[in-house]
Amino acid sequence: MMLYKIMLALFVFGLVAGALNEAGIYTTAIPGSDVSISAADVEDFAGSGGDGLNIFYIYSGVAAAARVLGGAILACITILPLLSQFQVPIWLGMIVQGPIWLVTIWGLYQFRSGYQTQGMD
Repeated sequence: MMLYKIMLALFVFGLVAGALNEAGIYTTAIPGSDVSISAADVEDFAGSGGDGLNIFYIYSGVAAAARVLGGAILACITILPLLSQFQVPIWLGMIVQGPIWLVTIWGLYQFRSGYQTQGMD
């Protein structure tokens, strides 16, 4: 069924995009020419080792995982919030979202009625 394939693709896309956003690997901040790092900053960062397992770190990890999973489920329903994070205009996002909603409604109709339209997908 096409609905299953689209929902799975949207879930995976939302999961990967959310994981990359939560990991903070890519940032839109561009350092200016006035940014400088001194040797004291590097030594201070290197000397700040972890003190072992922290309960707030565990809570932060669980909260980040919940946000990523929630974003992936939200991407199955609507992809507009995810596209707006990537600065895609709303009108362009609706062009992408419209066919997704059409296939979703058609797939739910097929599931509810038991009527299979094999050649129409």
